[in-house]
Amino acid sequence: MTKKEIFEAVQSLQDHEQLELAHWIIEEQGTPPSLVVAPNEAELAELDRRWQNYLANPSSAVDVDTVIANARELIRRHE
Repeated sequence: MTKKEIFEAVQSLQDHEQLELAHWIIEEQGTPPSLVVAPNEAELAELDRRWQNYLANPSSAVDVDTVIANARELIRRHE
């Protein structure tokens, strides 16, 4: 399976199934539990709000390259 096929398959999962998969991946990588922080109720609500916004308007999403470029620009400005 290609990464794209895996991503598409993951997108077809229910939200709770995606979270279970994410937890499984983290555990498989041996990430210490202390580095994995469960979101609180407010954070979960915000994540859900953002997800629903994305589903309603997928073009509102920003690709990862833009996010990284914006972050680098912010860091550069504050150096």
